[in-house]
Amino acid sequence: MTDINKISQNVFSLFIGKSIELAISLISITFIARYLGVESYGLFISIVTLTLLLSKIIDFGFAPIVFRENSKSNRSGFIINTAFTIRFISFFLLVILFNAISSFTNLSGKEIFLSNILFLNIIISAKYMNFRELMEIDFKVKHNMFFVMIFNVIDSIVLLILVFVMPIIKGQIVYVASIYVLSNLPGFIGLIILLRKKYGFSFKFSLSDSKWLVRESWPLYGTVLFIALYQQADILFLSTLDTTYAVGIYGAATRLTSPLTIIPLALITTIFPILVKSMEQSEPGKSTFKLNILVFKILFFFSLCFSLIISFKAKEFILIVLGAEYYEAYLPLIILFWSYLFVYFNTFAQNILTAYRHQKFNFFFTLILVASNFILIILLISNYSFIGVSVAKLLASMLGTLFLVKVLNKTAIKFNFFSREVIFWIFWMVILVIILSFLPLYLYLLLSSLFIPIITLKISYFSFEELNSILNIITKKSWKEKILKNI
Repeated sequence: MTDINKISQNVFSLFIGKSIELAISLISITFIARYLGVESYGLFISIVTLTLLLSKIIDFGFAPIVFRENSKSNRSGFIINTAFTIRFISFFLLVILFNAISSFTNLSGKEIFLSNILFLNIIISAKYMNFRELMEIDFKVKHNMFFVMIFNVIDSIVLLILVFVMPIIKGQIVYVASIYVLSNLPGFIGLIILLRKKYGFSFKFSLSDSKWLVRESWPLYGTVLFIALYQQADILFLSTLDTTYAVGIYGAATRLTSPLTIIPLALITTIFPILVKSMEQSEPGKSTFKLNILVFKILFFFSLCFSLIISFKAKEFILIVLGAEYYEAYLPLIILFWSYLFVYFNTFAQNILTAYRHQKFNFFFTLILVASNFILIILLISNYSFIGVSVAKLLASMLGTLFLVKVLNKTAIKFNFFSREVIFWIFWMVILVIILSFLPLYLYLLLSSLFIPIITLKISYFSFEELNSILNIITKKSWKEKILKNI
C-alpha cells in the first residue's frame, strides 16, 4: 500500500471511527443525564472530573516523546515498556495516597467509593488517555488506526447496551460509574491481543533508559498537568464553590461539545509522524510549511462553521437532545463552541512545537492558560455561575493563542493562513448562516451542510494546490479530477 493510501485510510478510520464512537457515547451520556437528573448527573460528572485530573499526575508527559521517537526509528519496544512500568507503579501509589488522604477531606463515603471505581478507567479506558494512549502509539506511527477505532466503538456500544439496561434494573449512580468502567474491558483486552499478534509487543517490567525518558518528557509533564487543570478547573470550581445543579448544567454543555475533538485528533495523529520525519532533513520544517498552513486552515474552517451553526440554534438543540430540565445549558454551549476556535489552533501549534523540539514553550503556554483561567473563574463564578466559567475558558484560550502566535513567529514556523479569500469566506459564512437560521432546525442543519462546502469551493478558501492535497486523501482520483474541473 502506498503512503498516500495509508494516510487516506488512516484519516478515514479516525474520522469515521471517532464519529461513530462519539455519536454512540453522546446517546449514552444523554440517556444517563436524563435518567439521573441534573443533581445526580452533576455529582457523577464531578467524580469523573476528579479522577481524570488525578490520572494526569501519573502521566509524566511520556506519550508525545514515545510517539516522536517511534516515528523516527521504531524504538517503541523498550520505551513503551519503560513508560508502562513507571505509570503502573505510580498508579498504585496514587490510589493508596488518595484513600489515605480522602478521609481528611470533605469527600463523602459515597464519593470516595465512586472515585475508587472510576480509578480503574485510568488503566483500561481510552477516555482517560493514559495506558491505552501508550498502547495506541504503534498503530499511530504505522498509520493503522482502523482496529483501534473498532475497539473504541465496541466499548461505546457495550456502554450503550448497559445504559439501556439501567432503567430495567433501576440502577443509580453506582451502577453508572460501574458500567462506565466495565464497558472499556472488551476494547482493552482486544488491543492487548492485537498488539502481540500484529507487532509482537508484550509488556515486560523495565526501567531501561527511564532517566532519559523522564528528562525528555519533563517539560511536557508540566504541560500535561496544566492542560488537565485547564480542562477540568471549571467543573472543580463549580462543584466546590457552586452547586451540583450548576455542575450538571455545565457538564451537559461540555459533553455536547466533545464531538469537536474528532477533527484535530484525526489530523494531528496523521500529520505528526510526517512533521517528525521532516526533522531528519537538512532544513527541518521548511518542507512542511505548506502542510502546516493547510492544517491550520482546515481546523479554522471546521471550528468556525461549527461555532456559527450552533450559535443560532443552541436552544432548540438542547431541548431536543437533553430536554427542558437542561434548558439553561444553551448559553454555555454557545460559548464553549466558540472557544474551540482557539483550542483547535492551540492544539496543533503545541504539536508542531513538540515535533520541532520546542516543547519548552508548551509549558509556558499552559502556565498562562491555567493562570488566566483560574483568575477569570474566581472573578466571574460568584455572579455568573456556569456562564462565568464558560466565558473564562473562552478568554483563557484566546490569551493562549496570542502567546503561541508570538512563539511561532519567534521560532520561524509559518502559520499565518489569512488571506483575502479567507476573509471573504468568513463574511459569506456569517451571511449564509444568518439567513438559514430563520428555518426550522433540521432544515437549517441540512441546508447549512449543503451550502457551506459549495461556497467554500466557489470562493477558493482553499487554494488549488491545497484542495488537490485534500482530495488526494479523501477521494478517488477520478472523482478528484471531476471536482477540480468543475471549480
